[in-house]
Parts: sequence; structure tokens; C-alpha cells
Amino acid sequence: MQHLLAETRRGMTVFVIGTDAMLKHVSDAGLRVLNGTDLASRAELVVVSATSRVDFDDLRNATLALHRGADFLASSRDPTYPMPDGPWPGAGAILGAVEIATGRTAPIVGKPEPQLFLTAVDRMGEGRTLAVGDRVDTDVVAAAAAGLDAALVLSGGTSREEADAWKEPRPKRIADDLRTLVLG
Repeated sequence: MQHLLAETRRGMTVFVIGTDAMLKHVSDAGLRVLNGTDLASRAELVVVSATSRVDFDDLRNATLALHRGADFLASSRDPTYPMPDGPWPGAGAILGAVEIATGRTAPIVGKPEPQLFLTAVDRMGEGRTLAVGDRVDTDVVAAAAAGLDAALVLSGGTSREEADAWKEPRPKRIADDLRTLVLG
């Protein structure tokens, strides 16, 4: 997200639904973050990403800005994230609320689009890379689109039955957990 924003939207005003880290990435990209100001609903861009802290004011500011014509980007459509006590709402759940309220669909900068993986490979250098994720519909698809092999860890995003039924692209390896994947 930071690289895309720096290249295409530097200098814009933005309202962000996301973590403090995402706010920093957006700011570091050269955008003026309006969160916490009385101008938040007038931002030129709305960015939605995962966070454990979202409230009605966030949804209202994003909705108002988008109805006023703001540009729209999101980091992911993951509906849930696996956690020890079960699945928690993911970025897609938050994004869904904003999309329903506005009738608009956000372009996705992260998975299942390949750019996240392409940027990582660019930063790490060429070599043998295995993408590891917990969802076939986002993680494995994005890795394949980037030309990478993917492994699937069954930590809650995809069940064994869903993984077995998935046609293409297929993960190179499926493991019950990360420990099993790494240690065999």
C-alpha cells in the first residue's frame, strides 16, 4: 500500500480505517492523514485495512468521504483471520460494511492481487520463494498470480475439505499447522 500510494497519490488527503502501522505507512507515503480531525469526512482518499479497533465514526467518515467522491483502496478482502479462539473478523468484514454503505467496490492492493508478493520478492531479491498462507482464495491465488509456489496452513481460513476440493491454483503443500509445514 505504501509503495502504491507514494507512486500514485502523494500529497492527497486521506482517511484511514486501519492499525497505527497502516496510518504510518500511509503518512510515510506522503499523504496527509485526516483521522482525528473535523475534515476526516472530506478526505480525497479512503483506505480500508484490517484493525481490531473500528467504530461507527470510522464507518461514517469513510462513507461520507466516498459519497463526496473520494478515491477508494483496500488492503484485503479476507473475511476472517485465524486466531487461537477461532476466526476473527478480517479486513474484508470491515471493507464490506463500507462498500455496502456506499455502493462502491474498492480496488484491492493486497491479496488476492499479486503486487504484495511481487514487492516482497523485489525487496528480498531473486531466489527460491515459498508463499505461506491460510486461505486458498486469497493467499494461494495471489502467490500463483505472482508466479510463486504456495503452501497452505490449515489454521482456520480454509478447511481440509475446502483445500482438497480447490481446483486451481493448487498449493504445493498443505499442512495442519506452521510447525508441521516447517519441520515436516
